[in-house]
Amino acid sequence: FEKEPGDIKFAVEHMKDPIIPEAKKFDDVQAEVLKQFGGVAPTETEKLKYEIFTKSISQLMNEEQSKRTKRLKILEDNKVKVLSAALAQCDEGILKAIERYDDYEQNKSDMYWVLKKIRLVSKSP
Repeated sequence: FEKEPGDIKFAVEHMKDPIIPEAKKFDDVQAEVLKQFGGVAPTETEKLKYEIFTKSISQLMNEEQSKRTKRLKILEDNKVKVLSAALAQCDEGILKAIERYDDYEQNKSDMYWVLKKIRLVSKSP
């Protein structure tokens, strides 16, 4: 599994997506950058410092959003891998039993739905 293995572990154990924090808010990023400038934002008359200041905020905001987006994509990719691995371990009888559910077609790619059905079918006499 790809990076952030704790996310997929949580998802399988709790049968729900983990809470992935939102990207930092603009005010928080701005405060971080302000610290680098001694707590005072440069004025537009200090052109070079002002340009560095605004680019720093913009770059950090993009990085924060990119990290979150990447983590969400990795989680989705890992859910597909778990689904594939789980289905590959099922015998034909379990697969046929799952396919008989009325909502199978709409849920066959939902890892949580499939895992719940595998558990349910596996426990049936």
